[in-house]
Amino acid sequence: MNWLFKRVGLLLLALCLSANLVADDSVFIGDGDISSLKLYDSQGNALELTEEVISQIGEGWIISNPDTPLLLVTPRGTINVYENSLLVTGNLVGMHAELYLVSGKATFNTYPLEGSTLTVTTPVSKYVLEGEGEMLVITTDDEESVTSFTGEVESYNGLTRVKRPVRTFEKLEMSERTARAQRIEAGYYLTYATYPDMMLARQLVQQAAEPLLPPAPR
Repeated sequence: MNWLFKRVGLLLLALCLSANLVADDSVFIGDGDISSLKLYDSQGNALELTEEVISQIGEGWIISNPDTPLLLVTPRGTINVYENSLLVTGNLVGMHAELYLVSGKATFNTYPLEGSTLTVTTPVSKYVLEGEGEMLVITTDDEESVTSFTGEVESYNGLTRVKRPVRTFEKLEMSERTARAQRIEAGYYLTYATYPDMMLARQLVQQAAEPLLPPAPR
């Protein structure tokens, strides 16, 4: 997706929200080929792909996106669902939104809302993002990981029962019990972030490169 187009889309969306022009419970496709989407309700029934149906996406609906990335805009933020991904919706309206990423990868970008949380669960892990932020979750046969682009994520490994924080510009691979979050490169952020900010990327990379100074002698 075009980087400039996505940034312009975010700006327009923010203006709409500030003017109360977007319904509190609306869901719509912000970008991508809607014809590639497969949508099922909580009973597993295939649904017709119309704007009216998509706007009524509710708890327990199944989103299958086999071919191309698709940007979903929800009351709590945006979800960039990549190809070959399967996502089950939870609560998308309340202060504590929940989603279940069965397989694939998706980027979750949340709006600023004090006291709110977004919980993304996979078959083996759980990730909680508080307030405003953005995280990339990958759950495939080859990789289980979470990356924080902004904000702080609390990760919980369902196999080892270990909790770890993942801070801004860090990625945590969940495959090892003793895994530690590692700093990411700017290119990774610019590739996967929904609305990448070049200035932010440079600032964070520069901060990571600065050596830690020893405490001054008394």
